[in-house]
Amino acid sequence: MRLASARLLILSGSLMVTTQAQAPAPQTYTLSAEITQDDMRVLVTVYRDGSKERIEMAAQGAPRKRITLLDFDAHKVYWLFPGQDPACSSGRYLSDRAPVGEDLATGSAQMLADLPKGSQRKFVRQEAVNGMPARVEEISYPANTLWAADEARPSRVWLSEPEGVILKIDGAKRGAKPSTVLEVKQFTREKPQAALLATPAGCVVTDSEMDDSGTIRAHAEGAVSVEAKGEVNLADKTTRSRISVTESKAPVPAGAASEGKAAPPAVAAGQDRAVTPGAVSAVTLQVSEVPGPAPCGRKLAARGTVTVDGPAKVWYRFYANVDGLRFSSGPEGNVGFGSAGSATLTKDITFPAAKTGDLKFEAAVRTLDGRHDAVTVSNAAPFSIPCVAAR
Repeated sequence: MRLASARLLILSGSLMVTTQAQAPAPQTYTLSAEITQDDMRVLVTVYRDGSKERIEMAAQGAPRKRITLLDFDAHKVYWLFPGQDPACSSGRYLSDRAPVGEDLATGSAQMLADLPKGSQRKFVRQEAVNGMPARVEEISYPANTLWAADEARPSRVWLSEPEGVILKIDGAKRGAKPSTVLEVKQFTREKPQAALLATPAGCVVTDSEMDDSGTIRAHAEGAVSVEAKGEVNLADKTTRSRISVTESKAPVPAGAASEGKAAPPAVAAGQDRAVTPGAVSAVTLQVSEVPGPAPCGRKLAARGTVTVDGPAKVWYRFYANVDGLRFSSGPEGNVGFGSAGSATLTKDITFPAAKTGDLKFEAAVRTLDGRHDAVTVSNAAPFSIPCVAAR
């Protein structure tokens, strides 16, 4: 479903009529929004001026921000890590528009278009959100729409006048009362400070690519762990509505070069890691049980650390001796090392039912033919999730 002015909207065979005039999405603005899920809050701030945009995300209580800088004309993306080494890495951005789930100003229309098939929106009233004029619409869904127990089902949406930007969303998990899962705190059309959008110097150049879904693809993936990622998805491919707060890793491949500088001598042109690779010298695992989503109300927060004695590209995997566990962003991945050192990979593990077993973390150096050497396995971490009511 796409917003339009005074025309029929076709939604999977259902017709809706709107007379709400839609102004074009602004191209210069500052927007701050708060996303809430369970006990976690993520503040997302977007600064945009024409072809350049900066997105900052900070989870409540997290020591650092996740900062992404986009240049739509140059098709470049920069990941900034203040106070870390490296402080910046860059890759190619594959779209002309901002990440849909991270920028409400330009992504709202697509989010509404991605509502589950057969959904309908009904105007309720006019109501301001933090001083911003808005129209309130109720969302209804077909009876056969699938919903995961741990996902919030949007029930009302507040749209700005006149652009139709999502300013607020109320939703509820199955059997729970509706509450606010997203709220825009500030939305101004003023030009942000130029320094916020300036192209950073000395960034590590990577072979990574990012699209407007926020997905990052790379031949060698990141050794830098980012604290939090917040995004808004009103529907996914299984037609389940969700507001998600997940962890993300930014790409920094082994042997990557800084902009305007040659690659380190240890890395030969055309290869994705050093000619003489390092070896995995240690693998450890730390696991804690924390509040989590329904139906169990608990989840595992896992931290796997891999140490190498030299440049290498390393494959890693979290796994358990029982089936059915859900690993955030999948159970495995790759991490690149430009020199000897350690990297800690974090993973949230949720449960669809009561489970008892052992969790392990393993890693191995990738070979040039895409396979991996002998696997080093961590200690076993026992767990027992009784699947009591969500707390």
